[in-house]
Amino acid sequence: MDQDKFGKFIKELREEKGWTQQDLADMIPIDRTAISKWELGKRSPDTLGLKKLSELFEITINELLSGEKNVDEHIVLNILEDRNKFKNRIKFLMLIICILLILFLSYYFINQFNSIHVYTMNAENRNFELINSMVVKTKEKIYFNIGNIKIKNDINIENVELYYLYNNKKEIIYSSEDKNIYFFDYNGYEEYFPFSDFKEILKNMYLKIQYKKSSKNMKYDIIKLNFIKDYANNNLTFKKYPKINNNINNNLKNNKEEELINKIKKTYKKEEDKYYLILNDNKKKIEYLMINNKLIVTIYINNVIVEDYNYDLKYSNLLYNKYQKKEILFSYNCLNNCVCEYGNCSKNTNILSNFNKIVQDSFK
Repeated sequence: MDQDKFGKFIKELREEKGWTQQDLADMIPIDRTAISKWELGKRSPDTLGLKKLSELFEITINELLSGEKNVDEHIVLNILEDRNKFKNRIKFLMLIICILLILFLSYYFINQFNSIHVYTMNAENRNFELINSMVVKTKEKIYFNIGNIKIKNDINIENVELYYLYNNKKEIIYSSEDKNIYFFDYNGYEEYFPFSDFKEILKNMYLKIQYKKSSKNMKYDIIKLNFIKDYANNNLTFKKYPKINNNINNNLKNNKEEELINKIKKTYKKEEDKYYLILNDNKKKIEYLMINNKLIVTIYINNVIVEDYNYDLKYSNLLYNKYQKKEILFSYNCLNNCVCEYGNCSKNTNILSNFNKIVQDSFK
Protein backbone atom coordinates (compact mmCIF):
# COMPACT_ATOMS: atom_id res chain seq x y z
CA MET A 1 0.00 0.00 0.00
CA ASP A 2 1.25 3.45 -1.01
CA GLN A 3 0.77 5.42 2.23
CA ASP A 4 1.09 8.84 0.56
CA LYS A 5 -1.56 7.93 -2.01
CA PHE A 6 -3.76 6.46 0.71
CA GLY A 7 -3.45 9.63 2.82
CA LYS A 8 -4.39 11.96 -0.03
CA PHE A 9 -7.33 9.73 -0.92
CA ILE A 10 -8.66 9.83 2.68
CA LYS A 11 -8.32 13.60 2.71
CA GLU A 12 -10.25 13.96 -0.58
CA LEU A 13 -13.05 11.71 0.70
CA ARG A 14 -13.27 13.64 3.98
CA GLU A 15 -13.40 17.01 2.23
CA GLU A 16 -16.08 15.73 -0.16
CA LYS A 17 -18.21 14.98 2.89
CA GLY A 18 -17.44 18.39 4.35
CA TRP A 19 -15.97 16.87 7.51
CA THR A 20 -13.12 18.20 9.56
CA GLN A 21 -10.40 15.88 10.89
CA GLN A 22 -12.02 16.15 14.30
CA ASP A 23 -15.44 15.17 12.85
CA LEU A 24 -13.98 12.06 11.26
CA ALA A 25 -12.06 11.21 14.43
CA ASP A 26 -15.24 11.44 16.54
CA MET A 27 -17.15 9.12 14.21
CA ILE A 28 -14.58 6.31 14.22
CA PRO A 29 -13.86 7.14 17.20
CA ILE A 30 -10.11 7.87 17.39
CA ASP A 31 -7.78 10.69 18.32
CA ARG A 32 -7.61 13.52 15.78
CA THR A 33 -3.82 13.29 15.54
CA ALA A 34 -4.20 9.78 14.11
CA ILE A 35 -6.34 11.18 11.23
CA SER A 36 -3.67 13.81 10.59
CA LYS A 37 -0.92 11.14 10.42
CA TRP A 38 -3.01 9.02 8.03
CA GLU A 39 -3.54 11.94 5.66
CA LEU A 40 0.15 12.91 5.80
CA GLY A 41 1.13 9.33 4.90
CA LYS A 42 3.01 8.78 8.18
CA ARG A 43 0.82 5.93 9.39
CA SER A 44 -1.91 3.62 8.12
CA PRO A 45 -5.02 2.41 10.01
CA ASP A 46 -5.42 -1.07 11.39
CA THR A 47 -8.12 -3.54 10.23
CA LEU A 48 -10.87 -2.04 12.37
CA GLY A 49 -9.95 1.45 11.17
CA LEU A 50 -10.12 0.40 7.52
CA LYS A 51 -13.52 -1.21 8.08
CA LYS A 52 -14.89 1.95 9.73
CA LEU A 53 -13.56 4.22 6.96
CA SER A 54 -15.12 1.90 4.35
CA GLU A 55 -18.51 2.26 6.03
CA LEU A 56 -18.28 6.06 6.51
CA PHE A 57 -17.11 6.82 2.95
CA GLU A 58 -19.30 4.07 1.41
CA ILE A 59 -16.48 2.50 -0.57
CA THR A 60 -14.80 -0.89 -0.45
CA ILE A 61 -11.69 -1.67 1.55
CA ASN A 62 -9.97 -2.56 -1.75
CA GLU A 63 -10.61 1.00 -3.00
CA LEU A 64 -9.24 2.41 0.26
CA LEU A 65 -6.06 0.38 0.03
CA SER A 66 -5.47 1.24 -3.63
CA GLY A 67 -6.15 4.95 -3.04
CA GLU A 68 -8.76 5.27 -5.80
CA LYS A 69 -12.36 4.31 -6.62
CA ASN A 70 -13.50 1.48 -8.92
CA VAL A 71 -10.19 -0.33 -8.61
CA ASP A 72 -9.54 -3.84 -9.94
CA GLU A 73 -9.58 -6.35 -7.08
CA HIS A 74 -6.45 -8.09 -8.37
CA ILE A 75 -4.43 -4.91 -7.97
CA VAL A 76 -5.41 -4.70 -4.28
CA LEU A 77 -4.62 -8.37 -3.76
CA ASN A 78 -1.17 -7.81 -5.29
CA ILE A 79 -0.64 -4.87 -2.95
CA LEU A 80 -1.57 -6.96 0.07
CA GLU A 81 0.56 -9.86 -1.14
CA ASP A 82 3.60 -7.61 -1.56
CA ARG A 83 3.02 -6.14 1.86
CA ASN A 84 2.80 -9.62 3.47
CA LYS A 85 5.95 -10.76 1.65
CA PHE A 86 7.85 -7.76 2.97
CA LYS A 87 6.67 -8.46 6.52
CA ASN A 88 7.63 -12.13 6.20
CA ARG A 89 11.11 -11.18 4.95
CA ILE A 90 11.58 -8.91 7.97
CA LYS A 91 10.41 -11.67 10.34
CA PHE A 92 12.69 -14.24 8.70
CA LEU A 93 15.66 -11.86 8.87
CA MET A 94 15.01 -11.17 12.57
CA LEU A 95 14.76 -14.91 13.23
CA ILE A 96 18.12 -15.54 11.53
CA ILE A 97 19.73 -12.71 13.51
CA CYS A 98 18.34 -14.12 16.81
CA ILE A 99 19.59 -17.64 16.00
CA LEU A 100 23.06 -16.37 15.09
CA LEU A 101 23.19 -14.27 18.26
CA ILE A 102 22.19 -17.25 20.41
CA LEU A 103 24.78 -19.46 18.71
CA PHE A 104 27.50 -16.86 19.19
CA LEU A 105 26.66 -16.31 22.86
CA SER A 106 26.50 -20.06 23.45
CA TYR A 107 29.88 -20.58 21.79
CA TYR A 108 31.41 -17.73 23.78
CA PHE A 109 29.92 -19.00 27.06
CA ILE A 110 31.10 -22.59 26.50
CA ASN A 111 34.63 -21.44 25.66
CA GLN A 112 35.01 -18.76 28.33
CA PHE A 113 33.07 -20.12 31.31
CA ASN A 114 35.40 -21.63 33.92
CA SER A 115 38.36 -21.04 31.59
CA ILE A 116 40.59 -19.09 34.00
CA HIS A 117 42.00 -20.62 37.19
CA VAL A 118 44.29 -18.87 39.64
CA TYR A 119 46.20 -20.88 42.24
CA THR A 120 48.27 -19.73 45.17
CA MET A 121 51.19 -21.96 45.98
CA ASN A 122 52.86 -22.57 49.31
CA ALA A 123 55.59 -24.74 50.71
CA GLU A 124 57.77 -24.42 53.78
CA ASN A 125 60.12 -26.40 55.96
CA ARG A 126 62.72 -25.51 58.58
CA ASN A 127 65.15 -24.13 56.00
CA PHE A 128 63.08 -22.60 53.21
CA GLU A 129 59.80 -20.87 52.48
CA LEU A 130 58.15 -19.88 49.20
CA ILE A 131 56.94 -16.27 48.98
CA ASN A 132 54.61 -14.67 46.38
CA SER A 133 54.04 -17.92 44.49
CA MET A 134 51.21 -18.16 41.98
CA VAL A 135 49.98 -20.17 38.98
CA VAL A 136 47.47 -18.88 36.41
CA LYS A 137 45.91 -21.27 33.86
CA THR A 138 43.77 -20.28 30.88
CA LYS A 139 42.68 -22.43 27.94
CA GLU A 140 45.56 -21.07 25.88
CA LYS A 141 48.37 -20.41 28.32
CA ILE A 142 49.80 -21.23 31.76
CA TYR A 143 51.83 -18.77 33.82
CA PHE A 144 53.94 -20.44 36.51
CA ASN A 145 55.74 -18.31 39.10
CA ILE A 146 57.52 -19.84 42.10
CA GLY A 147 58.35 -16.36 43.38
CA ASN A 148 61.16 -16.03 45.88
CA ILE A 149 62.65 -18.76 48.03
CA LYS A 150 63.20 -17.34 51.49
CA ILE A 151 66.20 -18.83 53.30
CA LYS A 152 65.67 -19.19 57.04
CA ASN A 153 69.12 -20.32 58.13
CA ASP A 154 72.74 -19.70 57.20
CA ILE A 155 72.52 -21.66 53.94
CA ASN A 156 73.78 -21.20 50.40
CA ILE A 157 71.51 -22.55 47.68
CA GLU A 158 73.50 -24.38 45.00
CA ASN A 159 70.71 -25.63 42.73
CA VAL A 160 66.92 -25.63 42.48
CA GLU A 161 65.00 -28.37 40.68
CA LEU A 162 61.26 -28.31 39.97
CA TYR A 163 59.69 -31.64 38.97
CA TYR A 164 56.49 -33.67 39.08
CA LEU A 165 55.65 -37.37 39.29
CA TYR A 166 53.42 -38.64 36.50
CA ASN A 167 52.64 -42.27 35.65
CA ASN A 168 55.32 -43.36 38.12
CA LYS A 169 57.88 -41.32 36.24
CA LYS A 170 59.82 -38.24 37.34
CA GLU A 171 59.53 -35.32 34.90
CA ILE A 172 61.94 -32.42 35.50
CA ILE A 173 60.51 -29.03 34.56
CA TYR A 174 63.28 -26.72 35.69
CA SER A 175 66.81 -27.07 37.05
CA SER A 176 69.11 -24.12 37.63
CA GLU A 177 71.25 -22.20 40.12
CA ASP A 178 68.75 -19.36 39.82
CA LYS A 179 66.24 -19.68 42.66
CA ASN A 180 63.62 -17.45 40.98
CA ILE A 181 61.52 -19.75 38.81
CA TYR A 182 59.17 -18.21 36.25
CA PHE A 183 57.97 -19.68 32.95
CA PHE A 184 54.86 -19.96 30.79
CA ASP A 185 53.56 -22.72 28.56
CA TYR A 186 51.15 -22.81 25.60
CA ASN A 187 48.31 -25.24 24.98
CA GLY A 188 49.47 -27.49 22.13
CA TYR A 189 53.11 -26.54 22.52
CA GLU A 190 53.25 -28.01 26.05
CA GLU A 191 56.96 -27.68 26.67
CA TYR A 192 56.67 -28.28 30.40
CA PHE A 193 53.56 -30.41 30.98
CA PRO A 194 50.40 -31.56 29.20
CA PHE A 195 47.41 -29.23 29.63
CA SER A 196 44.87 -32.04 29.89
CA ASP A 197 46.52 -33.46 33.03
CA PHE A 198 47.34 -30.12 34.64
CA LYS A 199 45.29 -30.71 37.81
CA GLU A 200 46.83 -34.13 38.45
CA ILE A 201 50.32 -32.72 37.90
CA LEU A 202 49.74 -30.00 40.50
CA LYS A 203 48.95 -32.70 43.06
CA ASN A 204 52.36 -34.30 42.54
CA MET A 205 54.76 -31.40 42.13
CA TYR A 206 57.95 -31.03 44.17
CA LEU A 207 60.82 -28.63 44.68
CA LYS A 208 64.28 -30.06 45.31
CA ILE A 209 66.73 -27.55 46.81
CA GLN A 210 70.43 -28.42 47.02
CA TYR A 211 72.40 -26.35 49.53
CA LYS A 212 75.50 -26.12 51.67
CA LYS A 213 75.78 -25.14 55.30
CA SER A 214 79.04 -23.31 55.79
CA SER A 215 81.80 -25.66 54.60
CA LYS A 216 79.85 -28.88 55.11
CA ASN A 217 78.92 -31.36 52.42
CA MET A 218 76.11 -30.78 49.95
CA LYS A 219 72.62 -31.49 51.24
CA TYR A 220 69.17 -31.24 49.74
CA ASP A 221 65.57 -30.77 50.84
CA ILE A 222 62.56 -32.04 48.88
CA ILE A 223 59.45 -29.95 49.48
CA LYS A 224 56.01 -30.89 48.20
CA LEU A 225 54.25 -27.91 46.65
CA ASN A 226 50.69 -27.23 47.77
CA PHE A 227 48.30 -25.45 45.41
CA ILE A 228 45.11 -23.77 46.58
CA LYS A 229 42.57 -22.57 44.01
CA ASP A 230 42.05 -18.87 44.66
CA TYR A 231 39.81 -17.88 41.74
CA ALA A 232 37.90 -19.32 38.78
CA ASN A 233 35.50 -17.51 36.43
CA ASN A 234 32.70 -20.01 37.04
CA ASN A 235 30.05 -17.69 38.46
CA LEU A 236 27.13 -16.56 36.34
CA THR A 237 27.04 -13.32 38.29
CA PHE A 238 29.87 -11.28 39.75
CA LYS A 239 30.15 -11.36 43.50
CA LYS A 240 30.45 -7.95 45.11
CA TYR A 241 32.19 -7.92 48.46
CA PRO A 242 31.06 -5.52 51.17
CA LYS A 243 33.31 -2.62 52.00
CA ILE A 244 35.42 -3.32 55.05
CA ASN A 245 36.26 -0.74 57.67
CA ASN A 246 40.01 -1.36 57.60
CA ASN A 247 40.69 0.64 60.74
CA ILE A 248 38.30 -1.46 62.85
CA ASN A 249 39.49 -4.74 61.30
CA ASN A 250 43.17 -3.91 61.84
CA ASN A 251 42.57 -2.83 65.43
CA LEU A 252 40.85 -6.13 66.24
CA LYS A 253 43.63 -8.10 64.60
CA ASN A 254 46.41 -6.13 66.29
CA ASN A 255 44.79 -6.58 69.71
CA LYS A 256 44.71 -10.37 69.26
CA GLU A 257 48.29 -10.37 68.03
CA GLU A 258 49.56 -8.29 70.92
CA GLU A 259 47.70 -10.47 73.41
CA LEU A 260 49.38 -13.62 72.09
CA ILE A 261 52.83 -12.01 71.91
CA ASN A 262 52.57 -10.75 75.49
CA LYS A 263 51.60 -14.21 76.73
CA ILE A 264 54.57 -15.74 74.94
CA LYS A 265 56.99 -13.16 76.36
CA LYS A 266 55.74 -13.80 79.89
CA THR A 267 55.83 -17.60 79.62
CA TYR A 268 58.69 -18.56 77.27
CA LYS A 269 62.40 -18.18 77.85
CA LYS A 270 64.23 -15.37 76.09
CA GLU A 271 67.47 -15.77 74.19
CA GLU A 272 68.68 -12.73 72.25
CA ASP A 273 65.85 -11.85 69.81
CA LYS A 274 63.85 -15.06 70.21
CA TYR A 275 61.59 -16.72 72.78
CA TYR A 276 61.49 -20.48 73.20
CA LEU A 277 59.97 -23.23 75.32
CA ILE A 278 60.41 -27.03 75.38
CA LEU A 279 57.82 -29.39 76.86
CA ASN A 280 58.61 -33.09 77.39
CA ASP A 281 56.04 -35.81 77.98
CA ASN A 282 57.56 -39.32 77.92
CA LYS A 283 58.41 -39.98 74.27
CA LYS A 284 56.80 -36.77 73.04
CA LYS A 285 58.60 -33.44 72.89
CA ILE A 286 57.16 -30.06 71.80
CA GLU A 287 59.39 -27.13 70.90
CA TYR A 288 57.96 -23.59 70.79
CA LEU A 289 59.91 -20.80 69.11
CA MET A 290 58.85 -17.18 68.47
CA ILE A 291 61.16 -15.19 66.19
CA ASN A 292 60.63 -12.46 63.61
CA ASN A 293 56.83 -12.34 64.10
CA LYS A 294 56.51 -16.09 63.65
CA LEU A 295 55.51 -18.76 66.11
CA ILE A 296 56.94 -22.18 65.17
CA VAL A 297 55.74 -25.25 67.05
CA THR A 298 57.55 -28.52 66.33
CA ILE A 299 56.43 -31.89 67.68
CA TYR A 300 58.80 -34.86 68.05
CA ILE A 301 58.15 -38.52 68.87
CA ASN A 302 61.29 -40.37 69.99
CA ASN A 303 63.28 -37.36 68.78
CA VAL A 304 61.88 -37.71 65.26
CA ILE A 305 59.88 -34.81 63.89
CA VAL A 306 56.24 -35.74 63.17
CA GLU A 307 54.48 -32.36 62.89
CA ASP A 308 55.17 -28.65 62.77
CA TYR A 309 53.04 -25.50 62.79
CA ASN A 310 54.30 -22.19 61.38
CA TYR A 311 52.04 -19.33 62.44
CA ASP A 312 52.65 -15.84 61.06
CA LEU A 313 51.72 -13.42 63.86
CA LYS A 314 51.59 -10.47 61.49
CA TYR A 315 49.26 -11.88 58.83
CA SER A 316 47.57 -14.67 60.85
CA ASN A 317 48.60 -17.33 58.34
CA LEU A 318 49.16 -20.92 59.40
CA LEU A 319 51.19 -23.58 57.60
CA TYR A 320 50.95 -27.14 58.93
CA ASN A 321 53.21 -30.04 57.90
CA LYS A 322 52.89 -33.71 58.84
CA TYR A 323 56.01 -35.82 58.39
CA GLN A 324 56.81 -39.47 57.78
CA LYS A 325 60.42 -40.57 57.84
CA LYS A 326 61.51 -36.93 57.88
CA GLU A 327 59.69 -36.16 54.63
CA ILE A 328 56.48 -34.19 54.32
CA LEU A 329 53.48 -36.50 54.11
CA PHE A 330 50.75 -33.86 54.23
CA SER A 331 50.55 -30.04 54.28
CA TYR A 332 47.76 -27.62 55.06
CA ASN A 333 47.87 -23.88 54.54
CA CYS A 334 45.31 -21.46 55.95
CA LEU A 335 45.61 -17.86 54.83
CA ASN A 336 44.24 -14.57 56.04
CA ASN A 337 43.32 -14.60 59.74
CA CYS A 338 42.66 -18.31 59.79
CA VAL A 339 43.55 -19.21 63.36
CA CYS A 340 40.17 -18.77 65.00
CA GLU A 341 41.30 -18.04 68.53
CA TYR A 342 43.67 -15.27 67.49
CA GLY A 343 42.25 -13.94 64.19
CA ASN A 344 38.87 -12.92 62.80
CA CYS A 345 37.99 -16.11 60.99
CA SER A 346 34.93 -18.32 60.91
CA LYS A 347 36.82 -21.38 59.62
CA ASN A 348 37.27 -24.34 61.93
CA THR A 349 39.21 -27.54 61.29
CA ASN A 350 40.86 -30.18 63.46
CA ILE A 351 44.25 -28.74 62.56
CA LEU A 352 43.30 -25.27 63.75
CA SER A 353 41.72 -26.64 66.92
CA ASN A 354 44.81 -28.75 67.65
CA PHE A 355 47.09 -25.78 67.15
CA ASN A 356 45.01 -23.61 69.48
CA LYS A 357 45.15 -26.29 72.17
CA ILE A 358 48.90 -26.83 71.76
CA VAL A 359 49.56 -23.11 72.13
CA GLN A 360 47.27 -22.84 75.17
CA ASP A 361 49.06 -25.79 76.78
CA SER A 362 52.33 -23.85 76.64
CA PHE A 363 50.88 -21.16 78.92
CA LYS A 364 49.88 -23.54 81.72
